Amino acid sequence: MDEKKEIINHIRSIAGRYSEYEVFVDWIRCGALAISNAVTPFRGKVWKEREKTYMDTINRYTKEEQKIFSKMFALLTLALEKEMGDVLGDIYMTSSMGSKAAGQFFTPRWIASGMA
Repeated sequence: MDEKKEIINHIRSIAGRYSEYEVFVDWIRCGALAISNAVTPFRGKVWKEREKTYMDTINRYTKEEQKIFSKMFALLTLALEKEMGDVLGDIYMTSSMGSKAAGQFFTPRWIASGMA
């Protein structure tokens, strides 16, 4: 199973009302907020602000699309278990979300290692 390709296929399946880039960013945002709030011991002002941002973002999508977000995180976990590396950068560039005009490029790990 190629988890990265499956994630890209899921992103494309959700895209329509939103661009693939927006779906990708919203997926990452929701994941980061969920993890951050899960490990925050106190439900203070910052926790509530993050929760509001999460809800505002996830509620832009249908219930089915929200389930796909969860599936994509499960696939991301599997991909990271196989290969600890810049899986998200690879997904970003493989799906052609990077913009050469804006100078957005993903440097493959083997090139970055060679440069280091």
